[in-house]
Amino acid sequence: MKNRQNINGSLRKKEVTQPQQNTEYYLFNSQGNLKAYSDDIMSFAYYGYNAANTRTYKLSLYNTNLWINGQQQPLNLQWQNAMFYPNTYLNFDAFGNYTKHYYNGTERIASRLGDNNTTIAIDNMLENRKLSLEERVRNEIQELISEPTQVDMPPVLDILNLQPTGTPNDIYYYHPNHLGSTSFVTDQNQTITQGFLYAPFGEITTEYNVNFGNNTIPKYSFNAKELDEETGMYYYEARYYAPPTFTSRDPLFEKYFWMSPYAYCANNPVKYVDPSGRKIFVANEKSKDYISQYLIDQFGTDNFIKYSTNNKLKINHKNYRSIYKSANEYQKTLLKGIKKASRNPLKVTIDIDDKQEFQWKLKVPKYNENNELLGYDETWGRIMVPDGATTREGLSDCLIFINNNGASSITMSSENGETGKSASAVFFHELLDEYLNYYAKGKIKDSSPKIKKVFYQNQALQNKGLPPRDGKDHQ
Repeated sequence: MKNRQNINGSLRKKEVTQPQQNTEYYLFNSQGNLKAYSDDIMSFAYYGYNAANTRTYKLSLYNTNLWINGQQQPLNLQWQNAMFYPNTYLNFDAFGNYTKHYYNGTERIASRLGDNNTTIAIDNMLENRKLSLEERVRNEIQELISEPTQVDMPPVLDILNLQPTGTPNDIYYYHPNHLGSTSFVTDQNQTITQGFLYAPFGEITTEYNVNFGNNTIPKYSFNAKELDEETGMYYYEARYYAPPTFTSRDPLFEKYFWMSPYAYCANNPVKYVDPSGRKIFVANEKSKDYISQYLIDQFGTDNFIKYSTNNKLKINHKNYRSIYKSANEYQKTLLKGIKKASRNPLKVTIDIDDKQEFQWKLKVPKYNENNELLGYDETWGRIMVPDGATTREGLSDCLIFINNNGASSITMSSENGETGKSASAVFFHELLDEYLNYYAKGKIKDSSPKIKKVFYQNQALQNKGLPPRDGKDHQ
């Protein structure tokens, strides 16, 4: 087997000679999203994403023209199916069949076949977007196979109505294993309708009732991720996973230089999972309470954030938009920063308490005399925090520690004296200046002007009517 990558490290072409010759083609965009795929120029798939790089649709096509006398004929593509994802709670296909999904926090617990007629309004904007999509599909499929081949295809499918796909009784429940992978699916009568057995890295070794769902219900299997059956890859939001490796590089590959940028879960899939790559976690309930206080102090409410069952911080986008509309310039800057932080691939855990000493468990790589990695030693790190601190060591992800007592009483250097006291400003400094701009995005360097290192803290201070910090006392 021979793999070829493009300039950003994403898979471009996979050639297999045994047991029979076959070539797969991949086209990724600059954001690392898979845009098009082909299996031996016979079947094709095309994918679309929104501004947050979340997939919103996938299109399946097949080629009716093959090779004649060793010459490739113009591609004559026909639509096979499509799947649309307007949100995480609903999906529907090209024939109007739709499914609703139900969650406990972030965990999908059930899916139900739609049982109502729903009309989709088609306006001029949507019609214009359909025309531009047709041209884009043609161009990117030509780029996919790296050939100036003519691509003929019919107009994009019209979806006008969602039709009843089942009855109110057609509801199916997911039963996960310790890694969150679907072990089996049952109906309301507790009858098993689908089941999976996996190899350690997620290959499905045995599947019960392969045709369950008939492409109406996406196949949520390993780690509860959707398996794209047209490619055999799992959609992991930040990347695509073709067991046992990802098809594009880890966005943080430069930070984990000792590990393959395509490795899944540090090559330990029995112990770890890779949820999506975008995560802010809160250490405990006390930290949640303080975060609520800080948000209320700056915005008058905390109703635009919520937490999953594993303490992952998420944004309630409806409430976020409502707050943003009436926010002042300082608040809007902070709100934009929160959204950027929630979407960043680097994991961060926030721990807030009324004490100076914090500790955390970290892994330290262990090498032999030939500089070969032998494994990792676990040890405890300790830090004294007068007000707030953000750190990252070894294999650990980012950690934010805030001593609320210190953060509530400390004042910083200002051009005309001192800033005044604001624990919420310290919180935003650690989350947005330190974690987001310094560790995660690298926009702030050690050599950067000190005033730039306190940019978000000053937004929070000025929102409270306090003098901005000049940064001269920043360590």
